[in-house]
Amino acid sequence: MCSSDLPVRLDQRAQFFAGSAAVGRSCAAASGELLAHTSSASTARDLELLRQAVGDEGLSFLGYSYGTYVGAVYANLFPNRTRAMVFDGALDLVANSMGQPGQEDMPVDVRADTARAKAEELDAFFDRCAEAGPRCAFSPGDPHRKFADMVARLKKGGGGTSLDAVLRSVSRGLQSSTRWSSMATSLQRIYNSLRPEGAGAQGQPPTLDPYVPRHSAAFLATQCVDSDYPRDQQAYERRISDEDRRQPYFGLTSLFDMAQCIAWPAADHDRYLGPWNHHRSHPILVVNNRHDPETPLWNAQATTDELADARLLVIEGYGHTTLNVHSACARDRKSVVSGKSV
Repeated sequence: MCSSDLPVRLDQRAQFFAGSAAVGRSCAAASGELLAHTSSASTARDLELLRQAVGDEGLSFLGYSYGTYVGAVYANLFPNRTRAMVFDGALDLVANSMGQPGQEDMPVDVRADTARAKAEELDAFFDRCAEAGPRCAFSPGDPHRKFADMVARLKKGGGGTSLDAVLRSVSRGLQSSTRWSSMATSLQRIYNSLRPEGAGAQGQPPTLDPYVPRHSAAFLATQCVDSDYPRDQQAYERRISDEDRRQPYFGLTSLFDMAQCIAWPAADHDRYLGPWNHHRSHPILVVNNRHDPETPLWNAQATTDELADARLLVIEGYGHTTLNVHSACARDRKSVVSGKSV
């Protein structure tokens, strides 16, 4: 989102929410009634038709990230038709659908607490960077303090770059530890240009220009009908101060992350909202990196409990799903579950 329509400044909020609704209106104009049939439950029913068409007795499924939600829906709509299922980078099924009682006015990523996941992996990056010494470009001094000072300086404006741009870059860098070296170099270059000595010593000032991502229409068409969202603009505005104070780097990112769903013009009345613990012949393997910035380990732990018959394998790695971690353990466990090479 450009700086002219960010949601925090009072005079920009109406424009922000109006702009967020534009994608849904365009989808409705182009798709008509089809837009109400894009839930994960519809995808699961299509998978069942494909299983029948090829004549398999049971469905084998490997899902990554949002694909884990699709797999969980299938496993509960058709529990007698599941064979081998692996969920890598799992969403919390309850948080992604409706949330726990009392969470009705929380956006999905606040329920899942993805801001904390990003902050914890960022802290882990700073720790590993300090341990690496000269091999990590951002290691001189205290990386934690340097970043806090830099963010505080950016919140005051100026410096040749923006807070939105820096947090956007960091968010991408956290997706895979293979990007850490270039992220460290970039952060040190920005730090040198700002020279924000002690800027964050007194704590972080309010965030006026958060990083708020835009999502593709295809992703929104599924996510916005799968999940319950607060439809009242004020439900988001009331949380600005609390979320910014709780997680001063990514709190507002998570708060407004799915703002494009607020006024989504379609609802799938055949979507699946649980229960998630239907009995299946074979347990489901849930795999999660210990430090995953998008699908936190606590989401995988919740999903394992919600499925009732699942087993959780924790990979000591960083980044989103084991696609970004070279783990022989994860590869071998997936092979055992599927009964063939993965």
